[in-house]
Amino acid sequence: MPTSAFRIVLAIAILGALPAAGSDPQPVDCDADCAATVKNQAQYSEPFKREAGVQLEADFAAAFATANEELTHDDWNKRLTDIQQEFCRTPGKVDSKKLSDLEDALFHKLACESHLCIMGVPPGDPSDIEAVRKWQAGAVKYLILTVRLRQLRLCTSPLPVNAAKK
Repeated sequence: MPTSAFRIVLAIAILGALPAAGSDPQPVDCDADCAATVKNQAQYSEPFKREAGVQLEADFAAAFATANEELTHDDWNKRLTDIQQEFCRTPGKVDSKKLSDLEDALFHKLACESHLCIMGVPPGDPSDIEAVRKWQAGAVKYLILTVRLRQLRLCTSPLPVNAAKK
């Protein structure tokens, strides 16, 4: 095969593996194990304390649905995929600075996005139901991301097909 034909075939293969520009963001995949771990951790977090009048099952279900829906927007899944790629690409030879930068950027984005929700409600004040719901969803969103990061560090789930190598 001539060199130019090979380059064309390679370019087509690479472009076919990449997500289309403007494609919808992929949701963060919080499977059943992830959801169970998040729920277990949520019951000990401040927004879900029983003395605040929280009904764990109903409040958690609503917060989990809201957090999951919010994580389908923007680039949350891409950020997690980038972290997984960096961690699993060369096991035992992780660029800790780059990995730390990626994780810091993820949690900085979350902190900036949910700062008003988390700081806007005095813990245990159930009088502002909407603010409490946002506070709970922000806490669950944080828990989903931390649980997913722990799962991805195991390097047992394959890298997404559309993840381009850097």
